Amino acid sequence: MNKDWLYEEYVIKDRSSADIAKEYGCAQNTIQCWLLKHGIKKQITTHNIVRSKPYQQYDFLYEQHITLDKSMAQIARECVVSSDTIRLNLKRCGIEPQSHQHRSIYTEEDENRMIKLYCEDHISAYKIAMMFGTDHNTIIRHLAGRGIKIRDMQEAQFVSNNKVTPDEFDDAELLRKLHWDDGMSCKHIGQMLGVEAGTVRRQMKRLGIPTKNNAQSKIGQMVGDKHPNWRGGITPLNLLLREYFHTNIAPVIAKRDEYTCQLCGKKHAVLNVHHITSFSEIVSEICSEHPDLHPDNVDDRMKLYQIIKTDPRFLDESNLITFCKDCHYNLIHEWKFKNYKTISSQASTEEGSETIPNGSTP
Repeated sequence: MNKDWLYEEYVIKDRSSADIAKEYGCAQNTIQCWLLKHGIKKQITTHNIVRSKPYQQYDFLYEQHITLDKSMAQIARECVVSSDTIRLNLKRCGIEPQSHQHRSIYTEEDENRMIKLYCEDHISAYKIAMMFGTDHNTIIRHLAGRGIKIRDMQEAQFVSNNKVTPDEFDDAELLRKLHWDDGMSCKHIGQMLGVEAGTVRRQMKRLGIPTKNNAQSKIGQMVGDKHPNWRGGITPLNLLLREYFHTNIAPVIAKRDEYTCQLCGKKHAVLNVHHITSFSEIVSEICSEHPDLHPDNVDDRMKLYQIIKTDPRFLDESNLITFCKDCHYNLIHEWKFKNYKTISSQASTEEGSETIPNGSTP
């Protein structure tokens, strides 16, 4: 960026870096970086610089802050700007900012109005601050100075919703049961009690109840008809059972066998959990015992699924053994090595096998 042009715009024409950035089509920080790089600074040679805003003028600031002894907060309030803006303009004009921390910019009438809004009208400190053109910490400081008990975040939530804090909110055993035993998330508990999830989370922390992390809270929340890909239960029974086996049973067997092939002794390879009595034989045998249930019917299919996945024959660990992929395909099932890649890609659907990720603990 040209130094002469930037000097003329910033110093001679006395434009702000924000105005230059807007015209140049870049960020304000970019202009400030170039100003710093070229060593361009504005030199204040007189206190009587004419500016567009009163709070930017030396005479106005001197009269308000020094002669009339107004605080920066009072001037800011009257000019509808922040105290920092007044402070920066005082320094720019060479006026030393005076400390007025011991003084209050609010009258007794103002403070009485704050108390009424906060205690009787149940308006939050944040909203009151917006009414008075300040920040909520200032309002809280004034209220506390008048002996008003400040509501915590939980109480504020109930007050803002015009509700009384329910007894359940302080019942640690109930909250623990809802969250951990019944599997309800903080969001769902909050919906039940009429507050936000963050309010429930803070309350549980205060009561010493651990909360689930993001992954734990999603367990069981997107299964069956709760999942966005649910199509009314069209997944075949065989696939449902294999998914259950792969997720809940195969990892247990692999861990039992120390993630080692029981034929060649290879460790931490891609492992398959093999059925000695085949998977299909077990499923067919159990299904034959329930001729009144038909897998093509959605309701019957789910009933069979619940029956089979809890049947001792399906869960029998003595019928399961861990092999590495090479032994399982080439020795146990005697498949040819040339078909190895094709077989590998179909491992999760081949009869009698479940694949465990390479070298990982399920």
